[in-house]
Amino acid sequence: MEERLKGKILRGEELKEIFIKNYPNLLSLSSKILKDLEEAKDVVQEAFLKAMENIKNIRKEESIRTWLIRIVYRLAIDKKRRICLLKKKIYELAGVGKFKNELDFEISEFLERLKPKEREAIYLRAEGFNSREIGEIIGCSESTVRVHLHNARKKIKKFIEG
Repeated sequence: MEERLKGKILRGEELKEIFIKNYPNLLSLSSKILKDLEEAKDVVQEAFLKAMENIKNIRKEESIRTWLIRIVYRLAIDKKRRICLLKKKIYELAGVGKFKNELDFEISEFLERLKPKEREAIYLRAEGFNSREIGEIIGCSESTVRVHLHNARKKIKKFIEG
């Protein structure tokens, strides 16, 4: 059956069959790595898109399932690294300094409670955008961005310090 599926994939057919067959295992792997079901679902979806783009690169001796597992694993690890780096940057921007793993869940929930412009500003700053660029993206002046960043940092610091 594996060889039959490889042929169908190479012709761009039967993606639904492969997706249905492998989705539960791939989602389980992604969920274990990311500890977040929605992020895990995104990774699996991205993996299938990546697989379809790169199907011509699959080695003949390699099973499709193994190939998909490797793609999901790499994407999940990459996403986990990006999430951790973003959280670390947010802690640093809040003036707290070191990254506190035990607060991961709480800080994520807290960030969702910031005002939308504050949250957008702090995320964009953590991604390396300057005040002018952030202002262009969220539609406000540089000085307003600085106010949003100041308010967000103050709230985050207060939350973290208790």
